[in-house]
Amino acid sequence: MKIDERRVAEIKTREDFVEFMAAFVKSIKSGRPVENNTVESYLDAVASWVEAMDGYYENMGIANEVRLDTMNWRVLADILIAATMYE
Repeated sequence: MKIDERRVAEIKTREDFVEFMAAFVKSIKSGRPVENNTVESYLDAVASWVEAMDGYYENMGIANEVRLDTMNWRVLADILIAATMYE
């Protein structure tokens, strides 16, 4: 199963995000190759990508579609930390 990039672009609500995550997990469980296949390497890649993501959005010509200055970074950090122990 491949993640539909149009679907990602349409994420606007918490419910949309939850649906995306369910599809993402299903994709990985189905054997989709993942280069960063340990928690450590995945989280390291998350940090690296966040540091460089402005350039990605600019190069893709979609910088005006995302609002990086208003993202709630604390909530994202809370999500990542909580997921290490939440069932």
